[in-house]
Amino acid sequence: MLNIVITDTNLGDGSHEIAELHEFRVSCHQALTEDSVLAVAAEADAILVQWAPITRRVLTSLPRLRVVVRYGIGLDNIDLDAAAELGIAVSNVDDYCLAEVADHAAAAIYAHNRRLTTSSRSFAERGWTTDGIDQPLPPAKTLLASRVSGVSVDLSPSGSGPSVSRFTSGIRTSPKCLIR
Repeated sequence: MLNIVITDTNLGDGSHEIAELHEFRVSCHQALTEDSVLAVAAEADAILVQWAPITRRVLTSLPRLRVVVRYGIGLDNIDLDAAAELGIAVSNVDDYCLAEVADHAAAAIYAHNRRLTTSSRSFAERGWTTDGIDQPLPPAKTLLASRVSGVSVDLSPSGSGPSVSRFTSGIRTSPKCLIR
C-alpha cells in the first residue's frame, strides 16, 4: 500500500484527505522543519505540504518519494530543481483561494476609493460619533473618480484577475484584463 504523508496543514485534521484517499495509507502531521519532515515522511511515496520546507536535503533523504503536492498556488517552499533532478513530480492546487483573493481585491478597491480606513480612524478618534465633522473627507489623490462605478479596473488575465473582473463588472466598472 502506498504511503501518503500530509506534512503540515492548517486546513483541518486530514480527515477529508484520509476519506478521499482511502485506498492509500494516509497520515497527517504538523512537521514544519526539515528534520520533522524527514521524521514523519521516511516511508512516504507522496507528500502533501502546505508550509514545510521541501529542500534538496529533504528530497534526497526520502528514497521512496515520487510526488509532492502543495496545498496552494505557490511552490516557493519546494526545491523544484532538486525535484526535477530526482524525477519527483511536483504539483500544486492552482485555483487555491482565487475566490477569496478576488473578494479581497474588490474590497480593497472599494475601501481605497471610499477612503474607508481613513474614515474609520476618524470616527474612532471621535468616539464613533459625527461630532466635529464639518465636511466629508476629500477623495483620495490617486482616484480617477469619486465612485467605483464608471472607473476602469486593469487586471491580470491570470490568477484572481478574471474573478475580480466578474465581481467588479456587476457594479458598472469597466474591468479589463491586461496581458503582461
